[in-house]
Amino acid sequence: MMDWTEYIRPFVDALTGLYPEKEALIRATASEDTGPTLADYDAYGSRMDTGARVNGMPVWCYARNGVHVCETEPGGMTVFRWVENDPEIAAG
Repeated sequence: MMDWTEYIRPFVDALTGLYPEKEALIRATASEDTGPTLADYDAYGSRMDTGARVNGMPVWCYARNGVHVCETEPGGMTVFRWVENDPEIAAG
C-alpha cells in the first residue's frame, strides 16, 4: 500500500510546478477531500484548467476562491485539494 506522501506527491509536484515560490506551503497544506465530486466543487463557480496534470487528470483552479482540485480518478468521489488561504486551516 502506498503511503500518504507518495499518494499525494504527484498533486504536490504539479502545484509546485505552477507555484515554485509556495512549495513549503503546498507541501504542508495540500489534502485529499473525500465525498465531493468535481461537480460538487462547481458550486464555487467557474473553473480554469491550469495546464498541470496528475496521472493525466487536469488540475483545476476555481476563480472565485483559488481552490485547486484534481480528481484522483475520473468521476470519483475523491479529489486532491489545495488553496493558499484555507479558512479551515486558519481556524485551526
